Amino acid sequence: MEQQTKLVMPGDAIGVEEEYIASDNTYTDEGSIYSSIVGYVAIDSGKISVHSPRSEIKRMHQGMFVVGTITDDVGSVMFVKLDNIKTNGRDYLALRDGKIIAEKRGRFDRGGRDMGGRGGRPMPERKAATIGDVILARVIDDKEDLLLLGLRDRECGVIYKSCEECGGQMNPDKNAIGVLVCGECEHKEYRKISSLYNDPNGIEKLVTSI
Repeated sequence: MEQQTKLVMPGDAIGVEEEYIASDNTYTDEGSIYSSIVGYVAIDSGKISVHSPRSEIKRMHQGMFVVGTITDDVGSVMFVKLDNIKTNGRDYLALRDGKIIAEKRGRFDRGGRDMGGRGGRPMPERKAATIGDVILARVIDDKEDLLLLGLRDRECGVIYKSCEECGGQMNPDKNAIGVLVCGECEHKEYRKISSLYNDPNGIEKLVTSI
């Protein structure tokens, strides 16, 4: 029985000759098997091939909403591993990772907007997101090596987070602005919270309305 797996790009290694027989749309080099096209890997009766996708392949571009996970935080810049998007007969590929230029922020309202301090007084610096957070962002520049992402839209921000203390799921605190609280141990953290936090249907509708 044929099994289809991940989407690959030309030149991606998909197997070794010790395990598979190279078939359609592949080539071999020094015992490794590589894809020669953009497509999906298929394995059938010991043969490995790459099939052209039925949907149109597109690159993520400026103005799109995207979903990803914060993988590194160096203070002034956060790096994001982006997810591919499949919608309306098209595959939008995250061929590049993203980055967010960090901003100094105060409190955040329930829609994620910066509220600043009471009476104009500055609040302690809060991180909009940090390593491990799943975020929804907008692509604001697609001309660099990394996609430049922004979190200013009401829908943008953290959409899912696990507690750093116990691993439980965190949700917006009903009694505090811009705070996530763990349902298990009640640990709290400040975040720029998306208005679509833990709303997979709303997130899917937004990112696929391209």
